[in-house]
Amino acid sequence: MKKIVYLISFYILNILIVINHQAHAEENYSLVINGLSKHFDVNQDTYPNGLNEKNLGLGAEYDFNKTEKQKIQWVLNGGFYKDSLDSTALYFGGAGLVNIFNYDSFHLNAGIEVSFFYSKEYNQGNPFIAPLPIINIGNEKYSLNITAIPRVQQIIDAGVIFAQLKIGI
Repeated sequence: MKKIVYLISFYILNILIVINHQAHAEENYSLVINGLSKHFDVNQDTYPNGLNEKNLGLGAEYDFNKTEKQKIQWVLNGGFYKDSLDSTALYFGGAGLVNIFNYDSFHLNAGIEVSFFYSKEYNQGNPFIAPLPIINIGNEKYSLNITAIPRVQQIIDAGVIFAQLKIGI
């Protein structure tokens, strides 16, 4: 299983490198710093010592139509972070975001992200795909991605709100 995850990671990394090459001229590429989380609805029997809420890691994000005025902003992302149970987790996916509010250079976008996740601690060590709500708030250079992950006992027996800092490069 580990070899499959690393092979998929290598494949996705190559896709992101190609996208990076194309995005460099278009400025649609962002560095993502995975950061903090807040857990809720935690099963205290499953996690008597609590959960890690400093989920540091790195990722990359590509905005396909950032410069165009389209109704849906399509995003491809991937990266890694230290998960709630102190293991390294990998994620790769995409999102469709709709603009909710704009004022000057400030924006609020909301949508659905569908991501592939892998951590030896989630879902009995089996990769899985999850559709999740996502909000992006900020400006063109700096923004926050905020994702809500509901409690799903088979995957992780706690809900979580997760934040990422997105820096345009």
